[in-house]
Amino acid sequence: MAIVGILADDGIATRLTRRILEDILSIDDLSELDADPHAEAGDPRILSGVDSAGRRLELRTGSVPMDEVGNLRLSETGEAILTRYGWEGFIYVTDLPMTAEKHPVASQRADDARAVLVSLPAFGALRMRHRLQKELQRLVNSGVLREGGPEGIGLGVVGPKRRPRRTRTFTGFGSVLILLAGMVRCNQPGALLPALSGCLAAIGATGGFGIFYGSVWQMANAVSAPRQLLISVFAIVVLTFWLIFHNGLWHRGRTWRASLDNAATVVTVSVNTVLIYLAAILLMLVLTFVVVPDSYMATQLGRDVTWHAYGAIAWFTASLGTMGGALGSNFDKEVQIQSATYSLRDYKRRQRSGYYDD
Repeated sequence: MAIVGILADDGIATRLTRRILEDILSIDDLSELDADPHAEAGDPRILSGVDSAGRRLELRTGSVPMDEVGNLRLSETGEAILTRYGWEGFIYVTDLPMTAEKHPVASQRADDARAVLVSLPAFGALRMRHRLQKELQRLVNSGVLREGGPEGIGLGVVGPKRRPRRTRTFTGFGSVLILLAGMVRCNQPGALLPALSGCLAAIGATGGFGIFYGSVWQMANAVSAPRQLLISVFAIVVLTFWLIFHNGLWHRGRTWRASLDNAATVVTVSVNTVLIYLAAILLMLVLTFVVVPDSYMATQLGRDVTWHAYGAIAWFTASLGTMGGALGSNFDKEVQIQSATYSLRDYKRRQRSGYYDD
């Protein structure tokens, strides 16, 4: 029986594809995900099964190499991948954003192989798995992965010479914003938090230190809510800027694509900074209630104390701690932070160029 392969990048691409196939296939081979996807022995087979139409599909984890300018070498390496795994055709699911004439690319057919690339970010942050499933089923059902199948990707023909279409793009209103949201989702912002342990420690130490000073209590309760909000925004901006600057996450190019990558980086890091800030407020609130007796605070403030006073102190000290957290980020793991955006992931792919070449 001919096998249709699916090669997926390690991470979110493999996880989403695995869940999809577990739902639509009759699984007869299920392996664990703990194998190194870049080991010399080859890419591990995650699962294999038969769909409702009797077609066998196989999922493996791996990446298609890139050239020196960052283009995926699907056309150059497609035949080698087919030969290596004995596939009739294959779909490559990547978390890299692909664009054509400033439009998000959903799928693209290789020139000289029965291989199609599917770019996850084009499907946006919401319902990404559902949209990926529809795209995978459409490509498998179109026959483009079979010997003697159509040359395009099952979307009809375009152009004056009626050539088969090899690239599917999204051109509707807001498609670029959907792509940006998908890029942020593929960056998996929450996964960056464990790499910022030094930053979190510095925020806790700096903010916690301020809790012991009555002058800080007085200032926190004297500052108006709008000014507190302004201080919060300033603290988040400072930490976001420092994380991007210190870890070299900013693309210096002036191209449209570089601007898109930078926008995704800013949003990704900002989401993590906001999460850190909210955690800092909660931590400072708990510390304030535990450390400061209400009677003593009332003496220092010269008035009765309510929960609003504790909240104001927690809010203010969290802002101070977040600005101090920039110093703590100097001791965090730069490689893990960089891996949360596309910059280092692209670089590692280029280092692996030729991985599938014979």
